Amino acid sequence: MEGNIINIGEVNISSLAKELINKKDIEIATNRIIHRDFGNLCDMECEIQLIDVNYNDRKSMKLFGIYKSSNNHEFYVIVSEDRKNTNVLLCDEYEN
Repeated sequence: MEGNIINIGEVNISSLAKELINKKDIEIATNRIIHRDFGNLCDMECEIQLIDVNYNDRKSMKLFGIYKSSNNHEFYVIVSEDRKNTNVLLCDEYEN
């Protein structure tokens, strides 16, 4: 991470997300998470993630952002713990 920017590594988009979400919406969402904007997460979840980003050199947790596409599909942007990969998928596709 350089300054206030979060490294998100390689971006992988699920086939369903590619089909239903405009490419520009995905670009906007990934840019938002890079700049520490986690979209529609509740304030408490945002704070927890910011603590991890700001104070934990080990980067111990995945980072989540929830965004809504221009055609009203909710989707996740999930950055891996090591910040080498990011997955974009519809909220309905996510399994813990």
